[in-house]
Amino acid sequence: MYLLKNVGVHFFIRTTRKATNGTVPIYLRLIGDNQRLVISTNRKALPKKWNDKHEKVIGTDELSVATNQYLELIKARVYEIINLYAIQKKAYTLYTIKDLIFEKDNCIEEMTLMKAIQHHNKEVKSLVKVKFCYKTYQSYLTTEGFLKRFLKEVYKRNDIFLEEIDVTFAKKFENWILLNTKSKNNGMAKHIQRLKKIINWSIKEGWIDSNPIQSFRINFHKHERGFLTNHEIASLEKAKPTHKTLIAIQELFLFQIYTGLAFSDMVTLDWQHILYNHEGQDWIIKPRDKTNVLTTVPLLPKAKEILLKRKLTSQQGLIFHVYANQPYNRYLKDLAKEIKLKKRLTSHLARHTFATTITLSNGIPIETVSKMLGHTMISTTQIYSKVTIGKIASDMDKLSNKF
Repeated sequence: MYLLKNVGVHFFIRTTRKATNGTVPIYLRLIGDNQRLVISTNRKALPKKWNDKHEKVIGTDELSVATNQYLELIKARVYEIINLYAIQKKAYTLYTIKDLIFEKDNCIEEMTLMKAIQHHNKEVKSLVKVKFCYKTYQSYLTTEGFLKRFLKEVYKRNDIFLEEIDVTFAKKFENWILLNTKSKNNGMAKHIQRLKKIINWSIKEGWIDSNPIQSFRINFHKHERGFLTNHEIASLEKAKPTHKTLIAIQELFLFQIYTGLAFSDMVTLDWQHILYNHEGQDWIIKPRDKTNVLTTVPLLPKAKEILLKRKLTSQQGLIFHVYANQPYNRYLKDLAKEIKLKKRLTSHLARHTFATTITLSNGIPIETVSKMLGHTMISTTQIYSKVTIGKIASDMDKLSNKF
């Protein structure tokens, strides 16, 4: 133990712990030398009668006056203990003060950011494949790692209390990410977005009353999402790669173009996900790995051709035995170079091409495309889709016949 300096004494209410009669508990917060201790005063008040600025109950009724007198008595007792230990030059902690005033079982732990993140991420992990995909869990772990480094480098601390977080904290974290990691603007914005979500989750857990960075604006830069034209798809189909690995990659990429499957859904595609209806149509019906939302895609003839080749070697289990996303995209880069395609091929580009060139440009309604992509909102599909010049010309030709 050591002699504390500048001990702060504050009272506050926690609105997330409301009783059936509408009252909320009043807490005492002691602060000293980066230590914080929250203690229940065993008193309650209505939120509308609590004055945050003066840290007391508003009103002249008997209960309000008695409550305020009790709070003043606590504050006076705290300072009396501090002065006594200072005169005697005896070391003490915030727990010393608490034990001399209150019963030993009314102290509550004030939640810190890193502890809250660990609790949050543990819950996300438990819900992988139920509510979240594993990639989402990994993203939260990355944000946790960045915050840990940020606190050490900028605040020289291992943790920070949720109540200490403010807009300045968010701004500093934003700048730190841009200067100290490989993240660009949108990657940085994702980490701030996750921080906001974790604090909102903490509100539901009753650890904090409101989100102190809710007003902090997150600015995502809009990027034009590329896609392949019909001519480029035809060139890709006609290409004859020399290496057998690139031949397999070419086939996988074309399957994505004609089905719109995300990479994670393609690598987990099983023969049991291929269903046949009474009209002779073949369908992919599969929950998305990312959201568990059902994807329903009727198979186009060119997608069927690829599946028929696969059937020659296996008719059960996983259809494609593919690489991880990074090697897959690296091989796509090699494929584009070999066949002299100037656009950068990625698994995302195939999905965008399905949304734009294959479906929307051929008059498929956006609601139908959204269902096939496994989106829960049309607005998400609108991000993927692009209206091509050819589609505009075709639509206007129909209109010109009327005028």
